[in-house]
Amino acid sequence: MKTGAKCRFCGKPILWIRMKSGAAAPCDPEPVRFRRGAGGDLMLVTRDGEVVRGKASTPGNSTGEGFTSHFATCMKTTAGAAKQPSAAQTRMEV
Repeated sequence: MKTGAKCRFCGKPILWIRMKSGAAAPCDPEPVRFRRGAGGDLMLVTRDGEVVRGKASTPGNSTGEGFTSHFATCMKTTAGAAKQPSAAQTRMEV
């Protein structure tokens, strides 16, 4: 994991996590406690780079902790399909 980076589009802090595939994923730096489950409404990246599905949970009821992809929360990249940057423009600054 690499901390201290900022999104080049919105300027918010991001956390880079190396995924199992070897790719780096920009994530929001605030951890989210979750409970694993196929019916979960969250897709999160764990500290070790695993992508998991689950539901938000309380500390005493959680099965793990993960991070939300910044692509899902960045106001500059989720403003709408017509305003979405091309794949080449979605690279984040490190």
